[in-house]
Amino acid sequence: MEERLRVMNLRLREWVVELERRTADISLLGQMADLLQTCLTSQEAYQVVAILRQSIFPEAAGALYLREAGTRQMEAVANWSGRF
Repeated sequence: MEERLRVMNLRLREWVVELERRTADISLLGQMADLLQTCLTSQEAYQVVAILRQSIFPEAAGALYLREAGTRQMEAVANWSGRF
Protein backbone atom coordinates (compact mmCIF):
# COMPACT_ATOMS: atom_id res chain seq x y z
CA MET A 1 0.00 0.00 0.00
CA GLU A 2 2.84 2.37 0.85
CA GLU A 3 4.53 1.72 -2.48
CA ARG A 4 1.28 2.35 -4.31
CA LEU A 5 0.81 5.67 -2.50
CA ARG A 6 4.39 6.65 -3.30
CA VAL A 7 3.87 5.91 -7.01
CA MET A 8 0.58 7.82 -7.05
CA ASN A 9 2.25 10.78 -5.30
CA LEU A 10 5.05 10.76 -7.88
CA ARG A 11 2.52 10.76 -10.73
CA LEU A 12 0.62 13.60 -9.12
CA ARG A 13 3.81 15.65 -8.86
CA GLU A 14 4.56 14.99 -12.53
CA TRP A 15 1.06 16.13 -13.48
CA VAL A 16 1.48 19.31 -11.44
CA VAL A 17 4.75 20.09 -13.22
CA GLU A 18 3.12 19.46 -16.61
CA LEU A 19 0.14 21.67 -15.73
CA GLU A 20 2.46 24.45 -14.58
CA ARG A 21 4.37 24.22 -17.88
CA ARG A 22 1.15 24.35 -19.88
CA THR A 23 -0.09 27.30 -17.85
CA ALA A 24 3.15 29.16 -18.56
CA ASP A 25 2.83 28.35 -22.28
CA ILE A 26 -0.75 29.63 -22.35
CA SER A 27 0.33 32.80 -20.57
CA LEU A 28 3.11 33.40 -23.12
CA LEU A 29 0.70 32.84 -26.01
CA GLY A 30 -1.71 35.31 -24.42
CA GLN A 31 1.06 37.88 -24.12
CA MET A 32 1.99 37.29 -27.74
CA ALA A 33 -1.64 37.72 -28.83
CA ASP A 34 -1.90 40.97 -26.87
CA LEU A 35 1.29 42.31 -28.45
CA LEU A 36 0.26 41.24 -31.95
CA GLN A 37 -3.02 43.14 -31.57
CA THR A 38 -1.08 46.34 -30.87
CA CYS A 39 1.08 46.04 -33.99
CA LEU A 40 0.44 48.66 -36.65
CA THR A 41 2.52 47.03 -39.36
CA SER A 42 3.47 43.55 -40.47
CA GLN A 43 7.08 44.30 -39.61
CA GLU A 44 6.10 44.97 -36.00
CA ALA A 45 4.27 41.64 -35.89
CA TYR A 46 7.33 39.82 -37.24
CA GLN A 47 9.42 41.43 -34.49
CA VAL A 48 6.97 40.23 -31.84
CA VAL A 49 7.25 36.69 -33.19
CA ALA A 50 11.04 36.92 -33.35
CA ILE A 51 11.31 38.20 -29.77
CA LEU A 52 8.88 35.77 -28.14
CA ARG A 53 9.80 32.70 -30.19
CA GLN A 54 12.54 31.56 -27.81
CA SER A 55 10.20 31.59 -24.84
CA ILE A 56 7.34 29.89 -26.66
CA PHE A 57 9.42 27.42 -28.72
CA PRO A 58 12.56 26.86 -26.63
CA GLU A 59 13.41 23.45 -28.08
CA ALA A 60 11.83 23.63 -31.53
CA ALA A 61 13.14 25.02 -34.78
CA GLY A 62 10.64 26.58 -37.14
CA ALA A 63 9.70 29.54 -39.25
CA LEU A 64 6.83 31.86 -40.06
CA TYR A 65 6.02 31.99 -43.76
CA LEU A 66 3.61 34.28 -45.57
CA ARG A 67 2.12 33.63 -48.95
CA GLU A 68 2.57 36.48 -51.36
CA ALA A 69 -0.78 37.82 -52.53
CA GLY A 70 -1.93 36.37 -55.83
CA THR A 71 0.86 33.81 -56.02
CA ARG A 72 1.87 30.51 -54.54
CA GLN A 73 5.21 31.99 -53.51
CA MET A 74 6.03 31.74 -49.79
CA GLU A 75 8.33 34.15 -48.00
CA ALA A 76 10.04 33.42 -44.67
CA VAL A 77 9.51 36.46 -42.44
CA ALA A 78 10.71 35.02 -39.13
CA ASN A 79 12.31 31.86 -37.81
CA TRP A 80 13.52 30.36 -34.59
CA SER A 81 16.46 28.33 -35.77
CA GLY A 82 19.02 31.13 -35.89
CA ARG A 83 19.61 30.72 -39.63
CA PHE A 84 17.27 33.39 -41.00
